[in-house]
Amino acid sequence: MVNNQMCVLDEGEVKNLCYTITMNTTEPLWKQCILKSTKYITERTWNDDEDRMIKTRVDNPDYKEPKGILRQAIKNATACQDVASVDKVSVQWDMNLKLYGITKDDVYDYLDIIPFTPSIMLNISPNWKGQYHLISDDVDGLEPSELADREWQLLENAMMVEDMTTLIETYMKECNRFDYYDYILEVGGEGNMLHAHIVGHVNPRLIKSVCGDATKGSTKTSHFGKGNHVQQLIKVSKGIKGIKGLITRFGIQSSILRRDYLVSDKLDYLVEEKKPEGHKNLYVLWDAPKHVCV
Repeated sequence: MVNNQMCVLDEGEVKNLCYTITMNTTEPLWKQCILKSTKYITERTWNDDEDRMIKTRVDNPDYKEPKGILRQAIKNATACQDVASVDKVSVQWDMNLKLYGITKDDVYDYLDIIPFTPSIMLNISPNWKGQYHLISDDVDGLEPSELADREWQLLENAMMVEDMTTLIETYMKECNRFDYYDYILEVGGEGNMLHAHIVGHVNPRLIKSVCGDATKGSTKTSHFGKGNHVQQLIKVSKGIKGIKGLITRFGIQSSILRRDYLVSDKLDYLVEEKKPEGHKNLYVLWDAPKHVCV
């Protein structure tokens, strides 16, 4: 499943996320350029003695001299903003960028901005609920045979964790689809369902092939849009003895995260203390998500 931003596959069950999202407004790029190219700015301070606001001209701490043709585009926008609406200036700005051959990357470089690129959330719930053992830490009074069983269960749990780790890290490093990712293994509300949540940052060079270009309607032709990730995860699992046959399309959910607040929400979901009610685990298997650079 793609674009399930407000739900997540957890313990093999799709659960809703009731997040209240605050979206920050950002000034248009041309406004940011004008501000950054202004050497001096007006600072307003209250003067108690005169009981009024004092305006002072000070150096702009963020000033950066624009180079080449970008200087002219900013000059045009500065003149235009005094006589036109924000929307009209934005249209004129876009026309100037095209006319002068200025790319958005050129503008981002000038503003020292790293542009946002999409991430993917993957949720994997193998078909093995109940097979992960819930083991008590209290060993007092256990018979030798019970201690032996406990040791065997601990070994089986460790092998399941190793198999899940192998599955995730093998898939995530394939074909350079991701440049880094965070993931967590969890045991579920009853402590007997090992599953995984992953947030992977898409390699900026491969955005179109991995998750498509939503603005051009090409999402369905991408790796995730076509569901190739499901087939690939199943293929990888067939080479792992302990998990072979337990990964199915019903146990895999994906979401394309095209907004920074969605990425933040999903990264928070990997932290037990930040999970909403109904999503918490019986206990924490890992203290923190694992961060992997590919």
